[in-house]
Amino acid sequence: MKNKYGLNNEIKTINCLQKFLIPFFIFLAFGFQANAQLYTRTTFNAVYVPITIGGGATVSTATGNDVNQTAIPLGFTLNYAGVNYSTVGLNTNGLLWFDAVAPTATEGRTTSRLYSTLAPNQCITAWMTDMNDDALSDILYQTQGSPGNRTFTVQYTNYPHYTGTIGTNIRLNIQIVFYEASNVIELRYGSSTVTGPPATAGGASIVIEYGTGGARNFIDMVTGSGQTSHGMLSPLSAWPSYNYRLTPGTPAPVAAGTYNVGIGQTYPSLTLATSDLNHRGISGPVTLNLTDNNYDTSAANGSHIFPVFVGPFKGSSSVNTVTISKTGTPAIFSYRGSPVLAGNFGYGSTGGLSGISDSEEPIMGVCSRYTTISNINLVSLGTTANDVEVGLMVFESFGGDSGAQHNVFDKISVNMDRNNSSTIGIFSNNMTNPGGFQGSNSFNTYRDITIRDCYAGIYLQGAGGVYEPDAGNQIISSSCTTFNSIGDPAVPNDIGGGSVTYGIWLSAQNSFKVRNTIIRNISTTSATSSIDGILVSSGKGVCEISNNIIRAIKRNNTGAGSTYILTGIRLSHSNSVNDFRIFNNSISDLSTNYTGAATASYAVRGIYFDDTGAGTNTFNIWNNSISIDGSTFPNASNTCIQFLQGVNFTVNMKNNVLANFTSTQTGAANHYCIITSNVDRYGLINSLSNYNDLYIANGQGTSGHVGRGASTNYSTLSAWQSGMSFNAGTDANSNSANPFFVNNNSDLHGTPLSTAINGTGTTPPGFAGIDIDCEPRNFPYDKGFDDFTYNVLVLNLGIFIEGFYARNGLMNPVLANSGEDVHPDIADSIIVELRNSGSPYLIEESKTVLLKTNGDAIVYLPLSFSGGSYYIAVKNRNAVETWSKLPVTFGAVTNFNFN
Repeated sequence: MKNKYGLNNEIKTINCLQKFLIPFFIFLAFGFQANAQLYTRTTFNAVYVPITIGGGATVSTATGNDVNQTAIPLGFTLNYAGVNYSTVGLNTNGLLWFDAVAPTATEGRTTSRLYSTLAPNQCITAWMTDMNDDALSDILYQTQGSPGNRTFTVQYTNYPHYTGTIGTNIRLNIQIVFYEASNVIELRYGSSTVTGPPATAGGASIVIEYGTGGARNFIDMVTGSGQTSHGMLSPLSAWPSYNYRLTPGTPAPVAAGTYNVGIGQTYPSLTLATSDLNHRGISGPVTLNLTDNNYDTSAANGSHIFPVFVGPFKGSSSVNTVTISKTGTPAIFSYRGSPVLAGNFGYGSTGGLSGISDSEEPIMGVCSRYTTISNINLVSLGTTANDVEVGLMVFESFGGDSGAQHNVFDKISVNMDRNNSSTIGIFSNNMTNPGGFQGSNSFNTYRDITIRDCYAGIYLQGAGGVYEPDAGNQIISSSCTTFNSIGDPAVPNDIGGGSVTYGIWLSAQNSFKVRNTIIRNISTTSATSSIDGILVSSGKGVCEISNNIIRAIKRNNTGAGSTYILTGIRLSHSNSVNDFRIFNNSISDLSTNYTGAATASYAVRGIYFDDTGAGTNTFNIWNNSISIDGSTFPNASNTCIQFLQGVNFTVNMKNNVLANFTSTQTGAANHYCIITSNVDRYGLINSLSNYNDLYIANGQGTSGHVGRGASTNYSTLSAWQSGMSFNAGTDANSNSANPFFVNNNSDLHGTPLSTAINGTGTTPPGFAGIDIDCEPRNFPYDKGFDDFTYNVLVLNLGIFIEGFYARNGLMNPVLANSGEDVHPDIADSIIVELRNSGSPYLIEESKTVLLKTNGDAIVYLPLSFSGGSYYIAVKNRNAVETWSKLPVTFGAVTNFNFN
């Protein structure tokens, strides 16, 4: 049988993504297991008791720069990671090892070896970086206690980092203690005193490594993980306020439950909470309840060590989830950045560290699965020279199968520092080519996001080339009336700077969604780089860009910037099967400060299909409103839409408003509604542009043209219709009239004067069934992103269909669940009849309209029904016909609730 969209309900298909996901979920169920840890890591507080020469300690012979001492007797046998040792080696860079071969000078200060398979692998450090013993410092060691219950302590006393100038820096006091009876290892921390400029050449690590080294054969003390590392520690921002203890034996997973995180709680800091889960894993759903308002590096706010790394958690699944959230006002995580200017975070790989560099330091890094992080603010407190670069980073950890997947990032606000040209609000980071889908960052949801004061907004970076891209990521909102926000509405030029700038960039993404996002006040000072509201590169699958408002995008440069790209939305498809759905978007106020000679180069494009690649590509472009006004940069050309080529894709472009308000131009400068690279076409033979409003306000026939094909200008609608002879029927039902927006730059809603776009459209596809204001689109269909209601009566209905009802005032999306391609906020269609108030109650009007999942429906009625009284009858294929108890009198707006 056919449904109302003409689809055959009896034929079920599995698309290529579904086929791929079936074995993938089997892999998730059975294949994602981490190796057992050999030690249980815990933290504790204790008074730091130094060993001294007067108390019997021995001064190490390792003095100066990059010097080793080997074969130091422990005084007893220590079982380290299953192997017995009676001696230990140490060096002046804070490293201890049990390997027979001592590291070279370079190996002994290279922290990346702590996370790789490169020797030494049987090693431990309480603080390893490039240090240099001097006359005021010592390395002491001492065996204490009676046989069977002895300890061996190595102490770095008053020890400086290396700065190139001996005797100036921070002075550290640390101990590594081995216990004979239990084989326990403790890392103890004393004072840290500033005596000069801090070391910036390289960051420190706190790690224990064993076995063959590499993934799951180390424990990073700060992250608690054998897959994520912290190699950027500085005494100024990350000196531990507690000690670490390593007890032989596999750690017990954290039990299901809620654990409070805050001063005086189960976990005093989120650093300690997440590192515990990273280390131990979980055995059931776990909630970390944030109890404080502020979390930072101060003792009063938890002594956090940043970045806070979340995951991977052994045992996580769709059932065993982790939730990090705050009730009420958001929790603020503030960080000024590490002063270290060289080093890495994230993970290790064979041959050295390959992870997150010091130039992309995050406040929070997430490599977990099935984790929800909600109601937090991430705030940078740093200066340009000593700043944090990323608010929230999502990345794949070391281990091959450890992409960040099925996470929800909800109600997260990011406030950075745009003066740092590396700042990104949210960055899903493809650090290496993961070599397969299992390592990608996929099926993550970014919801109700706010980003301010950054160089760039959101960057989802997938693997390129032969590697499988990230799949199923979505930037959405919790309801169709809520919007993500990128760019402060009160701060011009809030996002951007000098180089590549964007609101959202999606690279190598499969079947993504970008929905309900306001992108505004984005700018660049560069004349030689691109700036985009939304940029898509190498997208594939069924991809959606909908219900977004993009405005106030500007190039603040008076030079040759007109030859470089400025767009509201720019798409580069991949050489694969894809279906781009671009609908209900508003694009306006795109501008440049270009003042050069008149040029045919396009300074501004509303939507730009910027690709010459092959593949099977479909562009469904529905109900977008684009307003371009180049009057402030009259010497540069511009267009509402441009197709770079039209020989490898199919275009369905309907119900759009493409309005160009640029004043009359001179010379080579022109302005357009549509541009295509071919004289007679914009897509393959079955492509069709129709039911659009293509409006040129000024200079039509001289500098203003409805379209351009290759080098031919089509000044009028009729000329464009004739010129696109390859695509038969092009814009046969389109018009060319002023849409009369509320405001051509800031608000593209319709007004009472918008008769040219009111009811002159055609039936939209199901996925575009709701407009920008969360109102169902009903006949007669309007053009543009707004389904408005002038010159009709409006009946607002409230009705729940019992069989559809879920809970909390919502029905199930029945049409979508049945496989129909409709908006997820639609439950079903209903028939609404107005029946005469007297017998035999004849039908005076009948409308088929969409019913939203919240029970709302809108019916547009002719003005002739004003003042009349009628029964309201509602029909649905799965419900009993329902009438109003009494006739209802109709006015301009009538509200009636059946519930």
